[in-house]
Amino acid sequence: MSRDQVVFENTEAPSGEVFSEWLRFVLQFGEADHMQIGGRGYRYWGLLMVQVFTKKGIGVARGVELADAVALLYRDQSLSGNIFGIPTITKVPGSKNDWFQVQVSAPFYFNEVLP
Repeated sequence: MSRDQVVFENTEAPSGEVFSEWLRFVLQFGEADHMQIGGRGYRYWGLLMVQVFTKKGIGVARGVELADAVALLYRDQSLSGNIFGIPTITKVPGSKNDWFQVQVSAPFYFNEVLP
């Protein structure tokens, strides 16, 4: 898969005439918690969603294969201070247009400690 097949939210999807598969990365941030009572540390929660798109008509297997590869990259990893949990993989029913979608959802958190 080339860099041209990976996009981020709020960017245009690759052309279906050029590619038969592509990924979109989406970040969703949640609430923050105090790390300790009376302290100035905070834990921020989030969810990394990677939407895997494959052309309809080529079967489910390729989308699931790509989703498995993405999930393996993030499973129980610490990347740039972000601690990832165990991702889930979901087939998205009623995928639109000419694309079949499988979504990887990887929960994560990061800590901020203030002086």
